Amino acid sequence: DAQRAWVVFSGYREDDFRPFVYTTGDGGTSWKLITGGLHQAPVNVIREDHRNPDLLFVGTAKGLHVSFDGGNSWSSLRNNMPNVPIHDLVIHPRDNDLVVGTSCLGALSGNINAIHDSPAGRVDVIATANGACDGCLQLEINGVKQEDLCLPEIPGVEL
Repeated sequence: DAQRAWVVFSGYREDDFRPFVYTTGDGGTSWKLITGGLHQAPVNVIREDHRNPDLLFVGTAKGLHVSFDGGNSWSSLRNNMPNVPIHDLVIHPRDNDLVVGTSCLGALSGNINAIHDSPAGRVDVIATANGACDGCLQLEINGVKQEDLCLPEIPGVEL
């Protein structure tokens, strides 16, 4: 629907920690605040599912949330995901994996096919990349630890 859009913004720089998530169905002529069920935390990102336009994901300073009804209500999507600030989200169009970008802790990925099958579906984290802001990521895929990935040392650059 070309008239439908979503926008989020964060007021944390002004010490305003309320969630701000808006939607429009008329190309931006009017906007509706849709934050029912979200924690009092800045919102960083929103993504609409590519198969179901009523399935939405938001990343906040306090974790990941999901809506099954176009944003009218939100639920925490924790399962086995850590409670960390979420800064970006991508839904892989082919594999249907939700890739979650966090601050300093790397990225998480989990398949969301179960959510399409049932709102009670579970997203299991299948890949993680953890770091401590030191330039290295400790990788684990399907429960198997992988070799660490580290940025090359650059003279004069401190991470």
